Amino acid sequence: MSISTTALMLNTDGSVYHLHAFPEDIGSTILFVGDPKRTDYVAQHFDSIDIKRFHREFILQTGWLSNKRITVISTGIGCDNIDIVMNELDALVNLDLKNKTIKKNLTQLNIIRLGTAGAIQPEIAPDTLVMSSHAFAMEGLLNYYQHHYDEKEAPLFSAIHQHFEEFPMRENLYLHAGSEPLLKAFQPIASLGVTFTCCGFYGPQHRQIRAPIIKKDILQAAQQFWDGKHRILNFEMETAAIYGLGKLLNHHCCSISTIIANRINETQSTNVDKAVNRMIEQALSILQAFGN
Repeated sequence: MSISTTALMLNTDGSVYHLHAFPEDIGSTILFVGDPKRTDYVAQHFDSIDIKRFHREFILQTGWLSNKRITVISTGIGCDNIDIVMNELDALVNLDLKNKTIKKNLTQLNIIRLGTAGAIQPEIAPDTLVMSSHAFAMEGLLNYYQHHYDEKEAPLFSAIHQHFEEFPMRENLYLHAGSEPLLKAFQPIASLGVTFTCCGFYGPQHRQIRAPIIKKDILQAAQQFWDGKHRILNFEMETAAIYGLGKLLNHHCCSISTIIANRINETQSTNVDKAVNRMIEQALSILQAFGN
């Protein structure tokens, strides 16, 4: 199968269009951070750094941690950016860029998001970690792809779809699960639950500044969901797209978030950078042993 020139756009130097990266620039373990400056927070823990790429909000650094070659990349904010980053990373490992054909032997990446989020359950305190067993969104990105739900995802998708029946945007809802091997590896450091991936920070997360928002309280609805096994623990803005595209492209994905505010208790972190750095250190410690 040959891919059209405008479907997979490359720069004049042959690098993928947005990331400005080449196949040799990335490792098989990829860490996602939203904020470009957080790539330095991660890379400072590498034993050595051999690649740095800068383009728009996408900063990529690749180096070695013990015997593992790891890439950290800033995705910016939102599912639209995840669409770009996931597809271009996959192109780097699974396409012949020169001939624009799919390789016969495909590579699976381990992709771990290290982000921030707001808790929507009262017991989830600021500065603690939440890991997404599943994530859902209502912005509709995955509905542009031929995705499907497996036997473990389908019942939860149906329960959440029914729970949000008063919200018309639920017709765009999709839900996918994280990778079980990665979830198991990082389980010791984080609370495990469902994540609501939102298409914005203010109205979509029921924050009102001056612009009026809908009367139906989506924060309260999310906080009240309970199907006997699953609860929605947090709001953030990328995970559902990571999980959905990861499944389509056959990569292992998980998402870990530092809680910077509790929306129910109206409490927040007093030192976000310190809390995020602690998450990074814990995650890297686990990654050093993962897969060995």
